[in-house]
Amino acid sequence: MQSLYTHAALFSLLVLALVACPSCRDEPASFDRVVLIVVDTLRRDHVGHYGGRAQTPSMDSLARRGTVFSSAISSFHQTTMSMAALFTGRVPALEFGNGALFPFAFNSKTWCGLFRFSSRDDPCIPQSVVTLAEQLQRAGFETLGVTSNPLLHAPGGFDRGFDTWVEVGRVLLTGRPAKQRALARSRRGELVLRSVKQVLAGRSSDRFFLYVHYMDAHDWRLARRSSYAAGVEASDAAVGELLAVLEAEGLVEGTLIVLTADHGEMLAGDDVLSPQTGHSGNPSFEPVLRVPLILAPAVDVPDDRLIRSDQLAGLILQLVGVVPDTDAAGTPTLASDEAFTSEAGWRTYRRGRWKSAWRRDGTAVHLFDLELGEHLDRASLHPDVLAEHQTRLDEIIEQLRNEDVRPPVTIERGDYERLRALGYAE
Repeated sequence: MQSLYTHAALFSLLVLALVACPSCRDEPASFDRVVLIVVDTLRRDHVGHYGGRAQTPSMDSLARRGTVFSSAISSFHQTTMSMAALFTGRVPALEFGNGALFPFAFNSKTWCGLFRFSSRDDPCIPQSVVTLAEQLQRAGFETLGVTSNPLLHAPGGFDRGFDTWVEVGRVLLTGRPAKQRALARSRRGELVLRSVKQVLAGRSSDRFFLYVHYMDAHDWRLARRSSYAAGVEASDAAVGELLAVLEAEGLVEGTLIVLTADHGEMLAGDDVLSPQTGHSGNPSFEPVLRVPLILAPAVDVPDDRLIRSDQLAGLILQLVGVVPDTDAAGTPTLASDEAFTSEAGWRTYRRGRWKSAWRRDGTAVHLFDLELGEHLDRASLHPDVLAEHQTRLDEIIEQLRNEDVRPPVTIERGDYERLRALGYAE
């Protein structure tokens, strides 16, 4: 007998298609362009329109004329996995074989969380998985990408499907503080904007997909800013300059602008069970998963629905009238209010108000009522909820496993340095 979760998931996907797909309502696609802006490490609660703690007039202006989603979350706490999810519509996971323990080291073959689709010679995003850029390219969009996060630089596969792909900033091969500060300077917002202007000047069409990735919020410490909020404000200024360029070029009307983040950030003072800073997860608490999502102009999609990174590509494609790739083999079917994170040391599962965190070695399990916060462990009070979560986790993990893959077990030196520079390795 099929799980009730499966039926709920299929129903929710049908509802999303009916609500979000212009062609399903016999309306013509109204967008000639898509501009996807990703602000690295941007917490939702630091955007002004969300009641945030930073001054973000540019993002707020975009929000006032758009749809502001209140429940968007990252599919993972790490850039390569969350961006792979966004670019491919696949749920990232560290599962293979029996899936009992974290089975392989992070490296450029494995750090997208899509290794279950790979052959030994594949890059981070496997060749077998179609990307958002490839689908838009096939639909006649010129595809332009400008990224300043070195984890996304070639040959990881993030550039696949882009007609033009520009990488801003250095790749750090040393952890010395002076070199790290130089790295931050080499990818600041104004340098990203310079590349965006060059890319737009060289475009061959006004029907395009433009992806821009900013690092200013992520780099607030490296840039010696006074606070994380100051880094967010620098990112907002960069976004404002980009929007001004689009306005000056006459490229705002007819453009779907999508603003989001790859993931959030843990800060001192966050009220969670295991206080931490950074975004290394294990387990992933809500501050590192909750991200802003703003679509402008406003779209006919409920703004309170849970949207994960892996759902965003499909939503963008539907809004521009492109039928998304439907090959979902190897990806679990999640209901509209479900989220699953497969991490190195933990697995977390969320449905509605309840979120559970399960240590892979079986030594700990936590249950949080998200309406009360993640500082209170409710596991002993609600064994029935934990039992439901365990059953559902078993179903999801079974869909993710690939007994045939045998990933590499070592990490290359260059991969290690890039991970360390971005806070993912000691």
